[in-house]
Amino acid sequence: MDGKNRQIIISEGIEWPNGLTIDRPTNRIIWADARKELIECADLSGKNRRKLVTKVSHPYGLTVAGNSIYWTDWRESSIHEANKNLVANVTRIKNNLHGIMDIHAVQFDGIRKFLPAHTH
Repeated sequence: MDGKNRQIIISEGIEWPNGLTIDRPTNRIIWADARKELIECADLSGKNRRKLVTKVSHPYGLTVAGNSIYWTDWRESSIHEANKNLVANVTRIKNNLHGIMDIHAVQFDGIRKFLPAHTH
């Protein structure tokens, strides 16, 4: 991977992308845009773009696990969850995580764990 075959997937209507993940089961790319305060997705070619979650304070890190998307909110120092197909219901699952940046979902023997990452 030397960048010679680079392809731009999304080039319009995106301002401050922070989080980025690939949802492998659905072949979608999902990203958080902090300036637009939303989370969007598209297929891997950049088509079929749609908003998943709007009015997000300052989304930063983003991950997918099962049927849920999880993201960190830098301004609110929190982690939120929403069903990736029915995102009308957003749940704050953890708060008071000062300095929270990224998040990763890891599954071991059917047990799902979330690993928030701080600046240090």
